[in-house]
This record gives sequence, C-alpha cells and structure tokens, in this order.
Amino acid sequence: MYVLGMLAALGFVAPAAHAAPHSQQHIVRVGIYENPPKLLLDSQARPGGIMGELLLEIAKREGWALEAVQCDWQQCLNALQNDLLDIVPGLAYSPERAALYSFHSRAVLEDWSQIFTGKTTHIGALNDLNGKRIAVMSGTLQLTQLYNILQKLELGSKLVITDSQYNALKLVQSKQADAAVVGHLFGVRHAGEHGLKTAPIRLEPTNTYFVTAKDRHLDLLAAIDTHIKQWQDNNDPFYTETLNQWGLRLIEKPTKPWIIPALLTLGVLLTIALLTVTLMRIGLRRQRKKLVRTEHHLHTVLDAIDAYVYIKDDQFRYQYANRKLCEDLNYTTVSIVGKTDQDLYANKQTINEFRHNDEQVLYSG
Repeated sequence: MYVLGMLAALGFVAPAAHAAPHSQQHIVRVGIYENPPKLLLDSQARPGGIMGELLLEIAKREGWALEAVQCDWQQCLNALQNDLLDIVPGLAYSPERAALYSFHSRAVLEDWSQIFTGKTTHIGALNDLNGKRIAVMSGTLQLTQLYNILQKLELGSKLVITDSQYNALKLVQSKQADAAVVGHLFGVRHAGEHGLKTAPIRLEPTNTYFVTAKDRHLDLLAAIDTHIKQWQDNNDPFYTETLNQWGLRLIEKPTKPWIIPALLTLGVLLTIALLTVTLMRIGLRRQRKKLVRTEHHLHTVLDAIDAYVYIKDDQFRYQYANRKLCEDLNYTTVSIVGKTDQDLYANKQTINEFRHNDEQVLYSG
C-alpha cells in the first residue's frame, strides 16, 4: 500500500492519495524530494529513482506501507527532526550529520560532486575557479567541500547559493554563474538540458544512505541494512537491474583526476630506475670479470718472476706473496696472508733488514 501524504503546515505540495488501511502493515512516512536519478516521486505518487525503488522492494518484503510525502530538501530534513517523517532517503554521510540523524551501516550508493560549466567556459583545474561565480545548493556537503577547497587554495571565487541543484544549473545557463557544483549522477542526467558541459574536476566521493531522526526508528534502518548487505554481497539481480535501469553500475569509486597521470609518471620513473639499475649491474659484472682477468694475468706474471714479490699492510702483515717467496718459505699463497716477518724468519738480522726496508717504502710513499 502506498500513500502520498501532504504536510500543509510545512508547505509541502503533493496531492493526497489514500489506500485502504491494513491493520497488520507498518506505515512508514517517507520524505521525497527531487534528486533524480537517486530519488523522485514517480507517476503513481510512489517513491521512485534508485533509492525509492529499493525502498519499495524492502517495504514489500518487510510488510511496510509507505506514505510518500513530497517536500523540498530542507523541508524533508526539518520534518524528520519534528517527527513528521520517519525516514528520508539519499542523505550523504558526514560526522556533522551523524550528530543529527541515524544512519544504517552499509552505504546504498556512492556519488561525488562534479563541476559543470557553460560550453565556452574553460575550467580545467582548481586554480581556474579563481574569480569565478560558482552556484551551489545550500545545506549540502557540496557546499562544505567547495568552501574548504576555496579557503585552502585561497581562491577568490564567489559562491552563489541556491535552493536546489536544478537552480544551480539554471544559474549557469542564464549566465548568472560561471559554474555549478552538483551531484555527479544528477549533473550527468540534467546538464545537457541546460546546455552545460562537464568540467574535469570532482570533489571527494560521498556515501549515500537512508536516515531517520537521531536514535529514532532504528528498526527501519536495521531492516534496510540487512537487505542492502544481502543484495550487494550476493550481487542480487534486483539490485543490479535497478542500478542498471537508472544508468548505474555497482558502487565504484571515481578515479581522482590526478591519479592516472601520477600513476603513468610513476610507471615511467620506475621503468627508468629499473633500466638504470639493470645497466649498472651489467656494467659492474663486466668490470668484475675484467678485474678478475687482470688480477689473474698479474698473478701469472708475478709468479713467473725469479724474485720475491709481496704486498704488506701498514702493520707489516703479508697480504700477498708470489709463488717464488711462498715456495722458499714453504707456505701457500693463502696461508701466508696475515703473517709477519717474525712468523716467517728466525734470524733477527733478516727480520730487522726487512722491517727497515718496509718502513722506508711505507713512510717515504
């Protein structure tokens, strides 16, 4: 059973349609504002759009009777706070809103705000917003996000506050604003009607939920959460077909505009770095082989000399000795390393003569 209610005290404009009462059905009063394709009032005065159709199916399965109440965005929220509505679909989460409203845990949709401009207006980067008139709807996260960006970048933009996303687009169309910030889903659907184009600037994505007044009707939110989780986790045909019908796929985060160029640049830099390391390794291997060949050749030459050839460190310990010296002392080229003349010779005069010669070489350079 679907009932369209009218809250005249708040100025809601909606005809009333009544259905026969059903004692076992739980009547749920739903605030409906125009935000297609997320939410709208369909031709039969029922909740429509993505959120509306999902709620209709949940109500069918839960045995609820929905009473659709048409209202403006802020009117819906005021009515929710005043207990004139039970639930409002399509609210994006923020910590500030969480202090005023109760949210279920699993997001229904993910959306982000996008900038739309006239056909001849060029806005390709955030800095291009400097000096521009930007239309944005009051009370939205779009306004908060945009304001924070302009403050952080110290851009001299003028915010043109309006009461709806439709009017934000109309202000650009009538040249009363240079750009409009609206929800991506809404803008893609309606920007063409106003002769506008999409600018390559997206604000941070937001998650969309059904909400109730703070700590009220938590049973409704729990039931909604159960169905949304089941549909998303199981890739439910009804859920996916509903999204596809409205031109959506399953929740996908938009790629930030700087991500792809940054990844491409990072990929190029990594490729260059890997190529450089590879070439260095090849060069080092070649140098190592060359040094080994040179060292082997030098040892061959030194071993052929009929004289003592050796190398000592500054402590007069042998670091190298050629074959002639090793054979005469009955040592190998390996075992002689680290030895001193005191280890090799018994004659003190010979030891002193070697030390004297070595000191002359060491200290004379």
